[in-house]
Amino acid sequence: MICVRVVQEKNIKIVTVQIKNMSQTSKLVASALIIKGDTILLVQNQKNPKKGCYGFPGGVVKLANPIKALEEMVSTDTGCKFSGEFFTYNYRDEEFPVATLFFIGTTKSKPQSLGINIVDAKFFPIEEALTMDLAHEHNAILEQYVATC
Repeated sequence: MICVRVVQEKNIKIVTVQIKNMSQTSKLVASALIIKGDTILLVQNQKNPKKGCYGFPGGVVKLANPIKALEEMVSTDTGCKFSGEFFTYNYRDEEFPVATLFFIGTTKSKPQSLGINIVDAKFFPIEEALTMDLAHEHNAILEQYVATC
């Protein structure tokens, strides 16, 4: 079981992830919604699942701090310096249990395709991204973001 708790302290959201009884196949993932004006950064992954689809940058968390892990993944895959705050989370259990933490932020950097599995990284108009078949649950998360703006 994966529990995500968000605590608001003096305008700072603290994300606590508690993982209990996870199997070896369970995963904690962090993804970034990187917004620049009315555009969003999407990356095209050449690795399964959803090979060839665009989605938010991110990946499996291998560090104790999910936001630091995400900052490192975004930098490694796109060359962008990302800073953000917790937005929402999602749990799915398809082939194996996956909890994904979504963070919203921005960057001043121009994206590049630097990651081993990333073949493209670029900003798309949000309206266009809403019509795309994005990886995993990213369409629903993007719709949720637009609804909160």
